[in-house]
Amino acid sequence: MNHFALSLAYIRERKLPSLIVVLSVSLGVALLLTGISIPDSLTEIQSDHPGEGRPLHPYSLLAKFLIAIGIAVCATAYGTLLSTFDLSIDARRRQFSILRSLGAHPAEVLWLVIGEAALLLAIGELLGLGFGIGTLWCLEKMVREPASAIPHPQLLGWWTWLILLAVGGSGLLIAIVPAHRASKLDAARELS
Repeated sequence: MNHFALSLAYIRERKLPSLIVVLSVSLGVALLLTGISIPDSLTEIQSDHPGEGRPLHPYSLLAKFLIAIGIAVCATAYGTLLSTFDLSIDARRRQFSILRSLGAHPAEVLWLVIGEAALLLAIGELLGLGFGIGTLWCLEKMVREPASAIPHPQLLGWWTWLILLAVGGSGLLIAIVPAHRASKLDAARELS
């Protein structure tokens, strides 16, 4: 039983809900990355000597706003993920029952649904990481010396991996609810 192929087939069937989840997660990650890194990457106005510029206090308000919007977008993505997978469990009862009647263990059905959620979250996180780094790079190019083509090294700090882990982990925790429901389906009752 190839779980990855089944996951891809489901995602192809349900293009719009899958696309909404991916885009919501990517937008949320991009906003969180941008908001958290603004204080680190844009801490000074251009100066002849690095470290001697004036602090950009308005960016701290912008950073807080972007973080709040990023959290709200991620929460919306989680709600969409939960409702999408909840509806898909109802639509795929027969499919899960056939898998169970062919000998699939309930844990395999559970991991199939969690794998689908993980795939959507991973695609969204990768897109969000790219959008966030691109946005930060553009912001930094506007504020720092235009001759500098290399982004600031703090654009990919430890917090980047922490954000990706938190967004992905939270999404997977939310996906456990419909996955557990799918694994508990009674194959005999659903196929009769």
